Amino acid sequence: MPVSRLPDPAGNTAVRRDGTTAWISRRITDAQPLMGYERLHMPHQATCPAARQKQLPLELPAGVARLDERRRNRPRRP
Repeated sequence: MPVSRLPDPAGNTAVRRDGTTAWISRRITDAQPLMGYERLHMPHQATCPAARQKQLPLELPAGVARLDERRRNRPRRP
């Protein structure tokens, strides 16, 4: 997954280098928390100004609710 270049403590993606110096990223879960050799980064999609401009408001079908606001305001798990 592409991530922002700089580490971000608010990120949700773990990033590390493998033995060939390739960058590896993965999603953090309860089963696989952040390891000491990994750093937190934000996904590139979340921070890229060009990607944000491409996001058009999506009309949802009747009876379907948007969860964006709820997710943004939800407290993060420790």
